[in-house]
Amino acid sequence: MAGLANPTLAIIAAILGQPTGATIAWAHFLAFDLFVGRWAYLDSREKEITAWIVSPLLFFILMVGPLGFLLYLLGRTAVLRQRKK
Repeated sequence: MAGLANPTLAIIAAILGQPTGATIAWAHFLAFDLFVGRWAYLDSREKEITAWIVSPLLFFILMVGPLGFLLYLLGRTAVLRQRKK
């Protein structure tokens, strides 16, 4: 626990190298990806963004988590700005 207060790459690698640490991290990654992916899907339906745009973005959300979420927000902003023109 003391290593988590001031984490370094070596400490994180050691924690993730243990079965318990890897399981906890994996559950966290899955929960984030699924929660954010569901939110993005429902948000895109509400904003009537076509599935042709959202599907690749959902793939990135599920594969690379926060980066995919950022891509979704950028894509959503671009689509909504385009509609206002």
